[in-house]
Amino acid sequence: NISTRGFIGTGEGVMIAGFIVEGTQPLDVVLRASGPSIGISDGVEGFLPDPTISVFSGNQGSFADSNNDWTENGDTASLLESFVRVGAQPFQDDKDSALKMSLEPGSYALFVNDNGEGQGVGLVEVFDESIQLGNNKDARLLNISTRAFVGSGDKTMIAGFWVEGDAPLKILAQAVGEGIAGDVSNPLSDPQISIFDLSAGDFIADGTNDNWGDSPNVSEISDIADRIGARKLAPGSKDAASVVTLTPGQGYAIFVSDTSGAEGIAVVEVFAVYSNSLQ
Repeated sequence: NISTRGFIGTGEGVMIAGFIVEGTQPLDVVLRASGPSIGISDGVEGFLPDPTISVFSGNQGSFADSNNDWTENGDTASLLESFVRVGAQPFQDDKDSALKMSLEPGSYALFVNDNGEGQGVGLVEVFDESIQLGNNKDARLLNISTRAFVGSGDKTMIAGFWVEGDAPLKILAQAVGEGIAGDVSNPLSDPQISIFDLSAGDFIADGTNDNWGDSPNVSEISDIADRIGARKLAPGSKDAASVVTLTPGQGYAIFVSDTSGAEGIAVVEVFAVYSNSLQ
């Protein structure tokens, strides 16, 4: 699964999580946006009171589906079964949102905002249910790219994911502020990235970066970005990036904040660098 937790506001502060389904067949997914539940289960203060999730597909951003309160979509029993199947934490409140969808290969964007004008910390999650259903080996989630407001404390942006399979997986992780200055009025000035191994309970030594141009594997970062179609970071920019190889069967979290504690809009991107293609 892939997920991002961050502060969600209005306007430019709406959280936008993008991902790609790679393959030749549809992928069964469970999509969730939670606010009240992370307040109850995780003790997060200032959570998003009434999250709404909207799904858009393709480069043209065609509307696909949306949900406000997960118990009001007529599919509650099926959703509960899917939550158990994919290992998702049970919702603690009816105000959280969820959808089940079968997605054709392509690009998708999830917009998460409050149903009113509320603001607060929220969590967006994408679960690949095809793995548990055993009905598809010809599609997979390729990446997650989330734009959101970044601050300190509970406003730190955190992207989480699980490495499936039994082989190590190389990833490219990027935190972009300066690179989106043309798209938002308040980009994060100097993002830093840190990769946390949930099983070891510690940060990965070579998974921390401030300015990507200072990385010892800057050439590899650039080459991988070219090969997989990731965002190209400008030479000399204050954006951050790291390439690491991760142990399978474990969960990881990527923390994004500003080096000086400043606030602003940033994008966190995590790309799986597979040795094979399903296209």
